[in-house]
Amino acid sequence: KHSGVLVVSGERGVRFTTVKREGVSEINPGELGIAQAGYLAFQLLRPDWAVVLKTEVLAPVIRAEVVQRVEAMEGMVLGKCFVEYRIDNAGVKSFLLQAPQTNTALVVSGKNLARVQEVARSNGLWKVELNNKVENSYSLEVSYQIQNDPTKQEVRILPLRTLETEAQKGYLVVMTSPRLQIKPKAVP
Repeated sequence: KHSGVLVVSGERGVRFTTVKREGVSEINPGELGIAQAGYLAFQLLRPDWAVVLKTEVLAPVIRAEVVQRVEAMEGMVLGKCFVEYRIDNAGVKSFLLQAPQTNTALVVSGKNLARVQEVARSNGLWKVELNNKVENSYSLEVSYQIQNDPTKQEVRILPLRTLETEAQKGYLVVMTSPRLQIKPKAVP
C-alpha cells in the first residue's frame, strides 16, 4: 500500500492552480492544520503519481490611508502627512506620491528608505524607493512647505496623493497661527 501527503506552497504573491493530477486526490489544507492561504494539499493514492500546477504571479494590491495636517500661517502653508500603506498579495519596493502642488519639495522619512527623488517636476511626482520589499504594511511621514500670498486672504489646500494604489482614504486637519482666523470657503 502506498500512502502519503504532498503539500505545495510558494512565496507570497504566487498562486498555484491544479492543471492535471494522476494518482492523487486534492484535499483541503485545513484538514492538515494549515490555516494560511496559498497552500495546496494532495493525498497520494499510488506510487506513480503526478501533479501539474500552473503558477500565476499576483500584482500587489495597495491601499493608503493619509492623515494630512496643515498649518496655515501668514504667507506660508506647512503640511505634514502620515501615510499608512496596507499591502496584499506581494511585496512592494517603491511608492509613488504626488505633491499637493507642482514645484513643491517633499521631505520623506520612514524605515528602510533607499532613495527619494522627484521623477516628474511638471506633475509633482515623487518616487520613494526602499532597500528591501515590504509586506503587509508600511508607514511614511511626508512634510512640505507652500508659499501663500497673504494679500489674497485665501489658502487653497490640496491633498498629497498616493499613486498606483487601489484606494486612498484621507483625513484633513487644518490649524492656524494664533493671529489668523480661518473659515472654509467650500468643501468638496
